[in-house]
Amino acid sequence: MSRFFKFHPFSLFISLVAALSGFIYGFNTSIISGALLILSSDFQLTTFEQEILVSSLLVSAMIGAFLGGVIADAWGRRKSLFLTVILFLIGSFCLSDAVGFYTLLLGRLILGLAVGIVSVVAPLYIAEMSPPKSRGTLVSLNQLLVTIGILDAFAVAFIYAETAHGWRQMFFLGIFPAILQGISLFFIPETPTWLVSQGRADLAEKVLSRIGFALKHKKDHVQGHKGWKELFNPAVRKPFLIGIGVSVFQQITGINAVIYYAPQIFQGAGYNTVQGAIFASILISLVNVGMTAVSLFIIDRVGRRPLMIVGLIGMAISLALIGASFWGGSEKFEMAALGGLMI
Repeated sequence: MSRFFKFHPFSLFISLVAALSGFIYGFNTSIISGALLILSSDFQLTTFEQEILVSSLLVSAMIGAFLGGVIADAWGRRKSLFLTVILFLIGSFCLSDAVGFYTLLLGRLILGLAVGIVSVVAPLYIAEMSPPKSRGTLVSLNQLLVTIGILDAFAVAFIYAETAHGWRQMFFLGIFPAILQGISLFFIPETPTWLVSQGRADLAEKVLSRIGFALKHKKDHVQGHKGWKELFNPAVRKPFLIGIGVSVFQQITGINAVIYYAPQIFQGAGYNTVQGAIFASILISLVNVGMTAVSLFIIDRVGRRPLMIVGLIGMAISLALIGASFWGGSEKFEMAALGGLMI
């Protein structure tokens, strides 16, 4: 933890406020995994309807991610975060008060828009408010909060798994971190990059004086971005393709599906009770949080590429073990599922 005391206190504070979006993101994307175990019986949902409820958030998240950059450039990063707070609140209320499949679907679609927008805006805000030498660590705070949000979702699901209509409490609890971030956003400024792009260099100077970053670098950074056409510039083509490739290979492993269906995976592997399956999912989340925390301390020292290589190898081994766990129902296969997901 001593590493965090090296940061400027205000810089760390605003990064944590923005990273709360990661917690809300992780909670709202993962809470469905526990709620679905109860929802499916309460509303007599078919397998197809369950799949729609899970995947609908991802579909609207794609739209939100596409719009996120446009909204952030038009409204500013801070106002965009306010927008996601409102969407998270509406989505959580909609789900907790749902009376049927279509109300649930609407809530999931609204949450998906918020997830898509915040997945763009939160890391962008932190990156623009961080000095280069510590940017990797501070931006990674967002991912750490995502994993903590996932852990919290499984913990909440475990608590309410045996409660009648407990899925309502699961969804309702999602409003509290959103309210906390909404209040906290009043205490952080807009990023200097966006302020300079709007011709408000004087205000940008005031913000920079609080985090100790050179305005000249920010001006050059803004001038270096010229819109969508810049993506087709031969000078940025290689980094652009590498960035897309990294994102694709990170997601194509199916980690989201594993997280969303973790309790069901454990049930299929032999964990018979709802609480037992969710408890096993909590263990996975604890490992997820722990390793993400470790990455905060080494990402700016070891580098991004070595960590990605090790991570991809680990994911390949993990998926092999998860697949093997469905070859039988004995205790050793239960352990294969648990071990695979932990890796």
